[in-house]
Amino acid sequence: MAFKIDASIDLNSLARQLKAVSKRFGDTQEQATKRWGVSVARDLALRTQAFGVKAQAQKMAILADARQVIYTHTGSIKKTKSGFYIQHKNVSRGVKQEDYLKSPTEINDFIDSQRTARRKRTKPLPTAEKKVCSEAALKRAINLKHKEKSGMAKDGYLDAGDHISRGQKGVGSEKIGASYIKWARKPAKLGKSKRRRRGLKTHSVLINKISYIGHNIGSSDISKSTKIGAIKMLKWYKKTMAAEAKKRRPR
Repeated sequence: MAFKIDASIDLNSLARQLKAVSKRFGDTQEQATKRWGVSVARDLALRTQAFGVKAQAQKMAILADARQVIYTHTGSIKKTKSGFYIQHKNVSRGVKQEDYLKSPTEINDFIDSQRTARRKRTKPLPTAEKKVCSEAALKRAINLKHKEKSGMAKDGYLDAGDHISRGQKGVGSEKIGASYIKWARKPAKLGKSKRRRRGLKTHSVLINKISYIGHNIGSSDISKSTKIGAIKMLKWYKKTMAAEAKKRRPR
């Protein structure tokens, strides 16, 4: 179901309604916050772009890193006793077997091994120290890397939703669900939740660990997701309480 949210809807009013309804339902404030947080995380993941910039720009950035540490060829390749003999733009060159990369995984692993300590960009290597691969193999490696990175920003919010969902009690625990935007899930934990105190009040925060998340989702969408999460939970509480009341009616 699509929700239309405008700036005139007061988030504080929604929060007060949610607090009152959840209390009537029998939830603690912490439990209600967990439900709300999961609902918000699901909507944030849905709104977050898989890439903050266009796909072609992402691929060009990966290619730039590769060119720093890898020498490519487009011509023929022949096996020799000590390695390979390659041809590129009418220039022939001998390459040791251990310096020639064939598979996309080998290429990407070597590129990643040459990144700076903070895992940002590669440092340029002298030509004699560069590994070698074909242009076709490098293209396959770039496409693979691009696919692996797809959805990381989404998964940051999915992981944050998983984290805040822990420790729920009672009827109908709110969960992200293993099948929700399944293609974006990564092995690494890219998000978390945290409880913070402001004065006498505590509140929960969903934290996306992806450094470029600001390019993938704007503040207006974050605000919409927060409101939509509250509205969905208000509807859930009211619907669940109505169903329970109906069961208790004498027949």
